Amino acid sequence: MKFDKWLDLFLVEKGIENLVFEIEYNDTVHFVEQDVLITFLKSMPDDLKKKVKSTFVMIDFKNGDCVHYLKHLAESMIAVNFQ
Repeated sequence: MKFDKWLDLFLVEKGIENLVFEIEYNDTVHFVEQDVLITFLKSMPDDLKKKVKSTFVMIDFKNGDCVHYLKHLAESMIAVNFQ
């Protein structure tokens, strides 16, 4: 299954929807909507998509918090775009 479809299905199965992450970076607060983050993740190169997927699978297997990982990804997205 391709990453884009897999990610959509994974989030639906986990009941993760309509989140907004508040990210502080360089003394500025950014609000990242889940849809924006998902679009960003889907635009990444395949090697990074593979790492993101394997991390989600590992977190899920260990009954971890996938929302916490999404916030981490949102923080990374902001850091990359506002360096």
